[in-house]
Amino acid sequence: MLKYLRLLLITLLITGALFYTMILCLLRPFSDKNSTLFARMIGPLGLKILGVDFEILGREHLEGHRPCVFIGNHQNNYDIFIVCSFIPSKTVSLGKSELLWIPLFGLFYWLSGNIVVTRGNRTKSLQAMEKVKQYIIEKKLSIVIMPEGTRSLGRGLLPFKKGAFHTAAYANVPVVPFCVSSWDSFIDLNKWKAGKLYIKGMPPLKATGTSPKEVEVLMTQARTVMENEIMQLNNNLIQTTRV
Repeated sequence: MLKYLRLLLITLLITGALFYTMILCLLRPFSDKNSTLFARMIGPLGLKILGVDFEILGREHLEGHRPCVFIGNHQNNYDIFIVCSFIPSKTVSLGKSELLWIPLFGLFYWLSGNIVVTRGNRTKSLQAMEKVKQYIIEKKLSIVIMPEGTRSLGRGLLPFKKGAFHTAAYANVPVVPFCVSSWDSFIDLNKWKAGKLYIKGMPPLKATGTSPKEVEVLMTQARTVMENEIMQLNNNLIQTTRV
């Protein structure tokens, strides 16, 4: 029962934030400031409504090294509140075209300067990545990309797709990973205090070049670093709950 009450409150929060920011979107379409405002409105408050306590570690890595390509583990639909709780200004995201079909949110997502990519269409995916590169180089914007490409839903860190790493290499900017401890293992929305998450910014990684092999090395390095860090964050939470 508590879980469904929280979901109702979350829906009201998102709806209210969307209506408010949509007014600004119409006045300043495609501005990254729209995304920043929306994030500030729903991030920490959304996690508070869900009863989730969170601690941000390595904040210096999340706030420096700009512009960059942020990459993080993608667990479920609640990731939006996690990312919005720390993401710095002058940052937009890369999302799937299916997002555009969500009533109101899809229009907001488009008008907020985020970048949409069509899955399964290589030509359009490459065009989107070229657009990402232009955003980084010309507008000095950072981009958030979930390199797994889909929600892991408790299956651990899934294989990465190469798009984020090709983009970072060609734009000559670092990849800045962020890791979030396991939602499924530590969060129960039916409890008043649902649980705790660690969010950790990691030191930047940079490709040595733009060749496929060099991009592959960067991707492998990023995934290894993130997998190890997520395991460590989970172990730290286990130790904390035992005390």
